[in-house]
Amino acid sequence: MPLTEYQELAAASTGGGRLVSAAAGSGKTRVLVERLMRRVEQGADIDDFLVVTYTRAAAGELRSRILSALNERIAADPANRRLRRQTELCCRADIGTIDSICGRFLRQNTHLAGIAPDFKVAEPERAEAIRAGVLDRLLEGVYETIEEHPGRKELVDSFGAGRDDAALAELIGQLHSAVQSHPHPGLWLEQQRRNLSPAGVTDAGETVWGAYLLERTRRQAEYWARRLEDLVRSMGEPGHEKLFKGYGPGVAEVAEGMRRVADAAQTGWEAVRGALPVVFSKVLFRGEDPLADSVKSARSRCRKVCEGWQTMFADDSAALLAELESTRPAMEALLELTDELDRAYAAEKRRQGVVDFSDQEHMMLDLLEDESNGLAAALSGQYAEVLVDEYQDVNACQDALFRLLSDGGRKLFMVGDVKQSIY
Repeated sequence: MPLTEYQELAAASTGGGRLVSAAAGSGKTRVLVERLMRRVEQGADIDDFLVVTYTRAAAGELRSRILSALNERIAADPANRRLRRQTELCCRADIGTIDSICGRFLRQNTHLAGIAPDFKVAEPERAEAIRAGVLDRLLEGVYETIEEHPGRKELVDSFGAGRDDAALAELIGQLHSAVQSHPHPGLWLEQQRRNLSPAGVTDAGETVWGAYLLERTRRQAEYWARRLEDLVRSMGEPGHEKLFKGYGPGVAEVAEGMRRVADAAQTGWEAVRGALPVVFSKVLFRGEDPLADSVKSARSRCRKVCEGWQTMFADDSAALLAELESTRPAMEALLELTDELDRAYAAEKRRQGVVDFSDQEHMMLDLLEDESNGLAAALSGQYAEVLVDEYQDVNACQDALFRLLSDGGRKLFMVGDVKQSIY
């Protein structure tokens, strides 16, 4: 089957980084393989590329698909020695999971990473058992000195209720796991501590969380303003006179309300509260019109969004900032304990001579970010392109790695489905 127009565009495009987003079953991996084959036909070798996917099975299948694509071309040109050589190169090319790539890199640079040459990679079950033991000891220490740390006492009172501290341990463990997706977990935790004490803030929209909600609200409001304005224009066209009479003024009124909310969201939390609620006047239309269902559906969906805003912006800034301040000691304690767990867990892994999968990524990232060793420039120069399958599974740490390996992302080709993104 020939490539579709958009598949062809993705496979042939050049001139910088590329991210191809398409639904499951749409041929993303096929496009990646076809792109690789075209680069080979243009003179590159298979082992000039780094090809990454997210499971061993997927990596094996991807290598098999690349070999199949090569064999198809060899069958069409049996005398082509260069193509035949590519099948040999494919067997040793860097086609694998991020774990295998990081592991191989670290074994080549253990002296720089500061780990033993014979380090072992702990499987998830063993790594979790090690961490659980460290966390148990950490919590024992917390209880021994809890009266000296009011914030920790509040945290325990909030999440450690009951006959045991399972809920608190689970909370700390979940946060620790989530933090590993960041390039620099310790720095991220420190940033969150700073976020909990916003100096001089009087409007909730000035906090990092309020700013996020305001930006999301602004984009939603602008979308619905445009959508409803388009519908008003469509209703104003010949043939929709009855529908326009019944719905036109009401929909236009809601669109104006959306514009007011969008403008207010650029000002602050209290400004949005002042722009709400958006008025949905009563509308009446009887008759047949092919546009009616679209208008009714859009108006109904927009109303649900506005109802969500009413809940989100129900409390004023003073109440929200007071609540933030009241929960700050416990939240700071949670962040501190998570950081302590991370450091104690790292020490225990060093003692046992093991690393986990997350360690490999962070150690490799630290080495590549160190400009003094020249590793990032050397590896980036080694690869003609970095091709990443299932990009929706990439976290921020892995994304930083791929960009360092691809000349700042200029030699990066990614395919994935944004609707399946997990980060």
